[in-house]
Amino acid sequence: MNMGGLKVVIEKTLNNIPRMSRKDTEYYIAKEEVLSELVEHLKQNEDIVHIFDDKMMNSGGGYSSIQLRTLAKWLILASINHGIEKTLSQLENFLSIDYTPAIAVLAVSGIEPTERMQITDTIELIPFQELPDSMPKHALYPVYLQDDGLRIMNPVIGSYNPPKAALVKKLQLQPKAYDKNGEKPSTNAIKFSDLYDVVKFLTLHTDATPVATGSWSELTEDVPCANMLGGGFGYPSPEVLVNKDMPIRQEDWDDLQPYYEKYLKLNDKEKDLLSIVLQRINQARRRHRLEDRAIDQGIAYEVLFLNDKAHMEQLSFMLRLRASLLLENDITKRKEILDLFKAFYTCRSKATHEGKLEKKIKVPNHGKMEVEKLLERTDGLCIEAIKKIINLGGFPDWDSLMLGAEIEEI
Repeated sequence: MNMGGLKVVIEKTLNNIPRMSRKDTEYYIAKEEVLSELVEHLKQNEDIVHIFDDKMMNSGGGYSSIQLRTLAKWLILASINHGIEKTLSQLENFLSIDYTPAIAVLAVSGIEPTERMQITDTIELIPFQELPDSMPKHALYPVYLQDDGLRIMNPVIGSYNPPKAALVKKLQLQPKAYDKNGEKPSTNAIKFSDLYDVVKFLTLHTDATPVATGSWSELTEDVPCANMLGGGFGYPSPEVLVNKDMPIRQEDWDDLQPYYEKYLKLNDKEKDLLSIVLQRINQARRRHRLEDRAIDQGIAYEVLFLNDKAHMEQLSFMLRLRASLLLENDITKRKEILDLFKAFYTCRSKATHEGKLEKKIKVPNHGKMEVEKLLERTDGLCIEAIKKIINLGGFPDWDSLMLGAEIEEI
């Protein structure tokens, strides 16, 4: 492309625009005659026409109508804001690649990264405020919510915990555009499933409660006309609100990453089961009432230790036995786990059938323990069990384990 010729036309157009505010400039260049020479010049370049001349441009969440006049307007505004050289370089770079750079974004409450973190080769976990400005970003975390004093004074605002983190995945959208009168390309919708997997998996970090609170895709800032195209976003609403943000660092993820890589290698059934467990433990942590917390943990444990449905009798004893055999080799420690889970199952049963728990409960051979402390302990045991199962490459053969077989981690 002859960038020198285009530069001359842009300079001429800029010289003909009176000095005025940005808003007035946008209004002024909307007049057809102001950009007519620039539009005519753009028509002479096949690469530009192929993408921008009355086409449907791939904008991530769908396709947006775009005209040469849209590109001309962007060229003028970008040149005013960033200079002609940088603007033309941006256009030339975009024309030289066969895809449109974009990102998929998943906003996350419940965790707060202290730095930009590399999750995989294409996925980052970043502080939410480091996202590029966009309508979804400001809808989820408007300026007034950044005033802590205001949030404390207003109970309605104070009940909403805006996202402090975002998972960002790099995308390469193809095709860049298609003819309005042609056949619409059969492109696959942008998938967020891997981002949701990371959110659930981050439950393994201390007592974090990561929850997805918004999802969208957008073109990167270096794509011409990116800020002029439409887009869509979604706001999943959690049943139980997040009430705290757990700090997380790159080194924290580095500790979890080996488990995550092994988790991805599990078969679909095992991943689905562990996903349910993680969701329930996460939700239990967000519960305010101990009774609800015990019920959610109970569901998590039955999915974790009784998912084979081979033994429907004496479920409480079977769960306690399997948990102790999986988690410990020392008989004294196994006995301790048996005792803890016996007390836990009593809590779960009372919560389910009576709807109320006392503040303390008797733990066999340990005396009375605060229910909250017991639930914190069983939460930790659940995380240990998940990691153990992941390291085993899947759920063990429970019958063989109960008959004394040794299990080996991979």
